[in-house]
Amino acid sequence: MTRFAPTRRELLKLGAVTGSALVMGDAWPAPADAPQAATAAASQSAEPASAPINVLLRVNGREHRLALDPRTTLLDALRDQRPELYQHDAP
Repeated sequence: MTRFAPTRRELLKLGAVTGSALVMGDAWPAPADAPQAATAAASQSAEPASAPINVLLRVNGREHRLALDPRTTLLDALRDQRPELYQHDAP
């Protein structure tokens, strides 16, 4: 059995190459038959569009009915759907 004893410089190079390969994995050129596989994988991983849900918000004693995407945060709902309710004083 051989002993793996890289120098500091070799270890840094190995780490840089490994890290680059991990980061560039999706951007790496694919084989000629890959477009079909990539399209199939993308269609399976794509989330279906979510139907809006009806939400009732009570803000300062007033009710506000909204139809929102289920992934919408409270901040986004107030800022985008009811800007008159979202009063943010930036410093």
